Amino acid sequence: MQHLAGCIAALIQPVRQARSRVSERILRMAARYSDFVRDYSRALSSRASGLSRPASAHFLVISDLHGANRFDLVKAVLDSEFAAGRGVSAVLVLGDLANFGFPLELGVRRFRTAIARLRVPVLMILGNHDKHGPTDTSVARYLSKIPNAMLMQTGPDYRFANFGSVRVGGFDDPRYFGDDNTGNAKKQVPAREAFLHAARDEGGVPDIIMVHEPYAAGPQPALWLNGHMHSPKLDPSRNQVQVGMLTDGVCFYNRKSHRRAPSNFVLLAARSSPEETSAASVSFRWKRGVPGLTRIDTAEFTPWA
Repeated sequence: MQHLAGCIAALIQPVRQARSRVSERILRMAARYSDFVRDYSRALSSRASGLSRPASAHFLVISDLHGANRFDLVKAVLDSEFAAGRGVSAVLVLGDLANFGFPLELGVRRFRTAIARLRVPVLMILGNHDKHGPTDTSVARYLSKIPNAMLMQTGPDYRFANFGSVRVGGFDDPRYFGDDNTGNAKKQVPAREAFLHAARDEGGVPDIIMVHEPYAAGPQPALWLNGHMHSPKLDPSRNQVQVGMLTDGVCFYNRKSHRRAPSNFVLLAARSSPEETSAASVSFRWKRGVPGLTRIDTAEFTPWA
């Protein structure tokens, strides 16, 4: 009996040690982000009061990770938003999770596990770096196995999500890594028109539309969210929010571009008419794996009709 107990203890010990190492890593990561979370949260309190007003839904919008798994930072931001009483209804990912369009890029960085830990819905579209050919679906298949992930487009089919009175939809970038990289704006038109046609058949054009490239954005009154340019921009005149990249550059195929551009995420407080939707664009730079706040831009967007 003592021998059996010893065997069981020997089996359990490595599990306990592994759990301890995971707990220690989580604590280290929390400490790594604590100053940044404190700084951006304080800045929001004084500069983005619109985020604290009652809203139908709150969203955290990210884009262009390019193989860098920084969902631990996303989780830290989620925790901060819930602690501040704003909460987050869902995370919206605007594409380019990968660099070259292969799921191995995400698998080795454990994207599935990291996204599943967020415990809120994660709505996703694919960017031009998430496919390695015109008919490739390998990254989409990888992401579809994440329990809290929702791919907004699968082949010719689209999905829509309702958060209170706010409806969200989106469509994939028709481009792929290694294409001819010409006439990119024209390539977006058929994809946009197919999406809008399907949306009208399924209850109307969504209030918020997720796209990857800015050229994919269409007419108002929808609020269009895009990434791709690695440069954040809030443009109320076009009802368009451009999100910068969320990568530390470790796995980014173009590190020179990364060094020039800041990392970024956007917080949205979405409201129905007649109130405006509030946006805060939070930009920061990485130094030895630690983010440092650089600026926060805010804007109010005209409500959809």
